[in-house]
Order: sequence, then C-alpha cells, then structure tokens
Amino acid sequence: MIRDIVITPVSSNRKTGPMATTGRPRRTCPLSCTFNPLNTEGVGGCYTAGRIDAMYERYSRDYTNADAVALLKRAKSDRLRDRIDGDVLTDGFIDIYYLRELTAAAKEAGMRWIFGYTHEEDLIPSDVPDGYVMNVSCETEEQVQDAIDRGFNAVISTHQYLHGDTVAGRKIVQCPAERVESINCGNCGGSAGPICGREDRDTVVLFSLHGSGAAKAAKSIEMRGE
Repeated sequence: MIRDIVITPVSSNRKTGPMATTGRPRRTCPLSCTFNPLNTEGVGGCYTAGRIDAMYERYSRDYTNADAVALLKRAKSDRLRDRIDGDVLTDGFIDIYYLRELTAAAKEAGMRWIFGYTHEEDLIPSDVPDGYVMNVSCETEEQVQDAIDRGFNAVISTHQYLHGDTVAGRKIVQCPAERVESINCGNCGGSAGPICGREDRDTVVLFSLHGSGAAKAAKSIEMRGE
C-alpha cells in the first residue's frame, strides 16, 4: 500500500512538464525542515504553502500497487517526479514502504527515471530502493557536506550561490528549467535523463527561492544560521 499520496499521471505544471508526478500533504514533512511553518526556528517559506498544499491535503489517499500502476501507465513520459509537496514520513516515521512500493509500481509501469527530494535528516541510503534517486534538500554548505557524507546527492535552495559557483567542493548547476524557458523536468537532460534523477552526478543542483513565500524562505535560512 502506498499511503497518503496523490498520483498525477500527466502534470499540467509548466516547470515539471507533462510527466508523472506525486504529492503528499505537509504532515509528511519533518518539523526540522527550514521552511516548515511549524518549525519554530524559522518563519516558514515553503513554496507549496497555500493552494498547492491544500490540494494535496484534500485529495491524498492510499493506493494499492495495482491502482498506482494503472495510473502511472497513463503517463506520457518515462519519468516520475515524486512529491511535489510533502516528504517521506507517515505518522511521524520514515516510511520506507512508501518508497519501496512507489518505486515498484513506477518500474512496473515502465518508468525509467524516478526521483524525489527530502528534508528528513535521519534518512539513510539503505532506506531508498534501487531505481529511486533521492536528493537531500539543503540550504547551507554545511548541509550539503552532510548530505554528501551520508551518501546522497544534494540540491540547494538559497540566494547565496549562483550557477557555476562551488559548494562543499562540488560545482553548482542551476536547475535548467529556471534558466531556459523550453526546459522542464520532463525533457531535462534528454536521453541522459533529468539531472536530479542521475544517481552518479558530482554536481549540486541550485533552486532559486521561489513562490509567494520566497521572502519568508530567505528569512528562515537567515534565522537558522544565527
């Protein structure tokens, strides 16, 4: 059973493009996330706050493997971006079964590239099934280094770095969809696959702070660094 999720076989979002996506409500996010409104060490700033999170809160449900496979087979792409909103917790615990079952369903549906992001600090590589590329979401160089030390790829959201800079010894590549109008998650990287879906990459992907909460996000990063 894949718990507490919305599966969208063909996204209408410009940044993702017409590919399969999933989302989960904010209750699946760790309180330690810099942008979580419930984190008392910041002021929020999650880009999904408001309409996006409300949608996943309203429509999330549990899926059987058969239901998930049937939906994903309707996708117009062999890529799955897991969790536009939400994280890997279910009832406050890391849900390795969620990751395993979703990956199995995606593979059965013919997905070649399966990737997602997490702020969960206790996740370890063995929690993530083969075929799923997990990116650790970071806001500081220290977090990037920690993610690398834990054996994960890192992405960073901040105004402090630019495309081409270096962080924790790795080159920063800004999300191609932010730099080129015609690129989205669905066509990023062409046949080589989306940059966030490449397990063996040696770069850190930069996402600019965005959405209506961008100013709050910047403030939350500043507060956490004090």
